[in-house]
Amino acid sequence: MNSEQELFTRALGTDEPPLRLDVDALADANLRRRRPHPALSLAGTAAAVAIVIGGTVLLTSHNATSPSRAGSPGAAVGTPEIKVEPPTRRDIAYCYRTADISSQEPNQHVPIGINGKGKDGRGDVAADAMQICSTAWQENYYNWQRRPAASQGQYRFAIPALVSCVLDPDAVGVESGAVGVFPGDTATCAGMGLSVAQLP
Repeated sequence: MNSEQELFTRALGTDEPPLRLDVDALADANLRRRRPHPALSLAGTAAAVAIVIGGTVLLTSHNATSPSRAGSPGAAVGTPEIKVEPPTRRDIAYCYRTADISSQEPNQHVPIGINGKGKDGRGDVAADAMQICSTAWQENYYNWQRRPAASQGQYRFAIPALVSCVLDPDAVGVESGAVGVFPGDTATCAGMGLSVAQLP
């Protein structure tokens, strides 16, 4: 009797019915189960590669509508089509610190709604939004810039390139259809999924 059979006899005891096991046959069967089948291994590898490539393609194509909806100044390879449309809300507009319509940071955007041309102080704010926001940047009304060196006792702040976009319902805390003035250019609007504002 070999050692495996003695082990079974000790484990089961002598009061159990005799157990006839071919331990060598069991060991061979176990080895056959453990050997990977070449066709299955190849199929598993191919499936894993397909999943990785498919996931990469999905993530790459999903980039155009990312949740942050942040744009960047300047055109890049694969920039979305630039669309132009008039704003539907002309009595209010927004100056933005950065090209990001999903940010909820304080002073990320500031509403502007008075141009002084109407009876109630309101009027076509959308038409004046670029000028109002340019002045806000130049005078640093919202502390969006660090204080520059004084030039003959006057501080001069840089005005970044600005673009007017038509805000959509995805823009956080604003009126959809209003004008948003962002640092950047027309590609910035397209990068956020917005149209460039058609203004007189």
